[in-house]
Amino acid sequence: MILHRGADRRRIRSGGPLVLGTLLLAVIRATPALAQDPGLSWSDDVSHRIERTGPPSPLPVDLQFFVGERYTHDSNIFLSPKPTTSDSILTSFGRVKLQYADTAVDIDSDLLADYNSFLQNHSVSADEERLYGRIRYTGSEVFAELGEVFRRESSPLDVVFPDRSRRTVSDTLPRIGLDWQKGGTIDASADIQDTQFQQQAFRIMNNLESRILLTVAQEIEGGMTLLLDGGYQSIHYASVSTVPDVEGYFARAGGHGELLPTVTVDARVGVTSVTTQTLPGTTDRIRHSTVDAEAHIRTEPNDRITLYADYTRRIVFGLGEPFQTVDLADLIAEYAVDPDFKIRVRGQADRSHGSSGELRSYRQISLGASYTILGTMILDGDVTFRRGRSQQLAGQENFDDTLVSAGVAITF
Repeated sequence: MILHRGADRRRIRSGGPLVLGTLLLAVIRATPALAQDPGLSWSDDVSHRIERTGPPSPLPVDLQFFVGERYTHDSNIFLSPKPTTSDSILTSFGRVKLQYADTAVDIDSDLLADYNSFLQNHSVSADEERLYGRIRYTGSEVFAELGEVFRRESSPLDVVFPDRSRRTVSDTLPRIGLDWQKGGTIDASADIQDTQFQQQAFRIMNNLESRILLTVAQEIEGGMTLLLDGGYQSIHYASVSTVPDVEGYFARAGGHGELLPTVTVDARVGVTSVTTQTLPGTTDRIRHSTVDAEAHIRTEPNDRITLYADYTRRIVFGLGEPFQTVDLADLIAEYAVDPDFKIRVRGQADRSHGSSGELRSYRQISLGASYTILGTMILDGDVTFRRGRSQQLAGQENFDDTLVSAGVAITF
């Protein structure tokens, strides 16, 4: 978790890891402009807000509403090898953001609802809902918070969710900690993720994934905090007769803080080791150890440019196999030509190595711009290129995809 150093007591807590797991790992400056499709913009925004340790808003209560419409032409809506299926999509969306803060408690919530209407392939038209909420208490020696990220969606997103599949994903994020000495904290936290697919073909992957950890941190001179964290992780499948459960442990060391006045960094690296239950029809188990790491860097070299770079390596649930090791990386740049006109570039590079040996990759790059009129109407457009590759025993499959979109949002 990237933290901000400052005099406010809330802003020097050690912080847990970026506990959203594998989906909400990209970060972007919180902005009302919907730079990509509404769902991706929401995920980027929420990831950044979960990382913050200070009050969510300088105002006691901050309530914002957004409504809008977006047109997208997608050259490959199923991200499939040739022949591909293209379509035009109209997305109607609404969003409500509520933030509250007092001396001890702050609340942060964000609700997005949209409907994707495919003009030719009507059968895949669907509504999507995403909700983020967090309540946090900060006392003189004890701090606690409870967060929830709920998504009901169908769009492909990354190497973990690469298919157009109807699913619900719930991340419950509890955390509690205390100050144990001057500048030192200890806290316990968890990410409990429940993933449920609606289509019969994907239900083999329904699972409950947990990552429970303990973090000990000590602030040192120079604006940095050193830490050790580690804990237990598990993956429990609904279809245990087909896919065996997975259990394991991980441990890491690292630090976070202001490396330079304009550069904030969080880096952690260690090892994780997992073992499956007995494979169906055999007496064999799969044991695997690998690097467990994450790094997050934010820099603002001047008041117009903001850059984010993120990398995470972790073991997560598999696509029809016990587990997969994923590497997720992104780079986001935003340039404010003036207060009303912004240009953004977002790059994403994901890689997956399955426990059965399957290799997959997912690449995406987007270029977009937004312009605010009269402070309430936001016009934006972008072009996105996606490419993926899957190396299986049956051979190699590749896909290419291009999306061109434009939209308008009104805030009030």
